[in-house]
Amino acid sequence: MFTDLVVAAGPDPADAKKILKPATYSEIVRKAGALNGIGAGQAEEEPPNRDD
Repeated sequence: MFTDLVVAAGPDPADAKKILKPATYSEIVRKAGALNGIGAGQAEEEPPNRDD
């Protein structure tokens, strides 16, 4: 259903799945680092362990 909505908005059907693909942790950190000046290199680190 979401794919149909994306295709109706204009992109090619082949691109619709790429558009709807959820971002990985590394992608989010990399983009946030680029915007905040932290540095994209930190994206390679594992997320903190929340069990501590």
